[in-house]
Amino acid sequence: MMTDLNKELYISNTENVKESEMDKNINIDTSFNTPSNDDTYYFIVNLNSGKCLDVLNSSKSDGARIIQNQMDINKPSQHWKMERSVGTLGFWYFTNKNSGKYLTINGYFPFIGWALTQNSNQAIIGSDPKQIYALINPKSEYYSIRPAANLVSAVDVSNSSKDDGASIILWFPKVTEMDNQYFKFQQIN
Repeated sequence: MMTDLNKELYISNTENVKESEMDKNINIDTSFNTPSNDDTYYFIVNLNSGKCLDVLNSSKSDGARIIQNQMDINKPSQHWKMERSVGTLGFWYFTNKNSGKYLTINGYFPFIGWALTQNSNQAIIGSDPKQIYALINPKSEYYSIRPAANLVSAVDVSNSSKDDGASIILWFPKVTEMDNQYFKFQQIN
């Protein structure tokens, strides 16, 4: 069942979506690699806004929404560890440093319009398709982040917002004007 927040995001984002604008091209980048150091964290930075993924109010609770905010090295709720999913090349899960929880789709298939949240992993690490993502169609150092549960949806900054606090959702991958759906992984030293 859709929450009020997800209904609002879905309605505000479904206006004027055309089938011809959707990017159905799926080229999973299996060459992306992270350092072998288990303590390496990243900012996940949006191409359009220059802001990074953050957990709302630095919450440590399951279900806390993911938003974008101005980068702050001293804010561990913006620090994400990337780890390969068990037995899969090109698929990843992301763990938040502050909470120890996983980037998760807060909804049900097909996930379009649903907000991203953080949640504990309920199964073997890297086995929940709502917590596993592929890096698709590299654009220089930026990637489209797609959930394993539905590769024809993309992580998206709602309404292409450049504002702090904008919701991070899943949306139809776009062919043009897609900078709000591309992210880079900036290593934190």
